[in-house]
Amino acid sequence: MAWKRTHWPGLPEREYRIAQGQDAAAALVVDGELVAAVAEERIDRRKHSGAFPLGAIGACLEVFRPFAPAVSLGEVDRWFAVSPGTELPFMITTVDVRQPFRAQLPAITHVNGSARVQTVSPTDDPAFHALLLAVGRETGRQMLLNTSFNVKGQPIVNTPEEAIETFLGTGIEALFLENTLVRKRG
Repeated sequence: MAWKRTHWPGLPEREYRIAQGQDAAAALVVDGELVAAVAEERIDRRKHSGAFPLGAIGACLEVFRPFAPAVSLGEVDRWFAVSPGTELPFMITTVDVRQPFRAQLPAITHVNGSARVQTVSPTDDPAFHALLLAVGRETGRQMLLNTSFNVKGQPIVNTPEEAIETFLGTGIEALFLENTLVRKRG
């Protein structure tokens, strides 16, 4: 917890507790488990506010579910051909993956060398940012594969109940609802 207090001074106690759960999620990801996470913004429908651009809604409703990199804002220019600090918070902008990293990042690199990037900052989404930092401490890369949390023919989850139902009907091995870990029996 001391590391988190040093790097995020002034965060409310609730956010520190969420960050603790991100360390557990990062460990599962590093171990190769398929992990899903549902943050408060999904549950409280913040993305349906005026802050979420209408173009993003169209991107979310395409007939395919794109795999995309979610990367910490501080590392976006390391992996992608953008200026330092370029904010791309809605996974609707395609940018080039830097040439030296294309072969290392095949799951998120399109055939033309681009990717649909989502940046995450501590002010945009403290919990998701904490997860990216935790993964980065383990792997040297503050990045995860990100896609919508739904299955073909179903809407994106909007409640904890929908998240659990989708989780139980898929091959996902662990689900984090905020900072609560849910696992299947067996």
